[in-house]
Amino acid sequence: MSSRTVIHWLAVSLMISALTSPALASEKYLCVAEKSTGFQWNGSGWDIVKSEVDKTPYVVREVDVYSYASKKLTNFEVWQSATALPQHRCFRTRSNSTYARFMHCGGPGFGFTMYFDTLRFQEYYGIGYHDNTAEPGEVQEIIMGKCSRAE
Repeated sequence: MSSRTVIHWLAVSLMISALTSPALASEKYLCVAEKSTGFQWNGSGWDIVKSEVDKTPYVVREVDVYSYASKKLTNFEVWQSATALPQHRCFRTRSNSTYARFMHCGGPGFGFTMYFDTLRFQEYYGIGYHDNTAEPGEVQEIIMGKCSRAE
């Protein structure tokens, strides 16, 4: 077994153990990418870049709830692999006991969106597109997949 495979499965094990920890908040999801594609500027147009689907699961977990302008906002974190910081911090609005159907997180050029009705997600990365240069840039990527609730 290669060291890369061992590291991959170690990261997966750590994320699964984090999902089952009683100290964490109540809403937890495990999300796995199904498809991904990319685009890259070649100096005069866009090339489609095949990107391999990374099967390392994302862990989406509720971390806290707070009120803002008479609405409750539930914070979520999105983690992938054993990193020191989450990839995204998100919020989902809630009025009384009714949650918004989706959450979006990120900023200009990158983000993560999850729909709670269908448990589908997409993550996108588009930073290189914003460079305003004719030079070939970074690959712009979109990843789509499915989540399941972790109890």
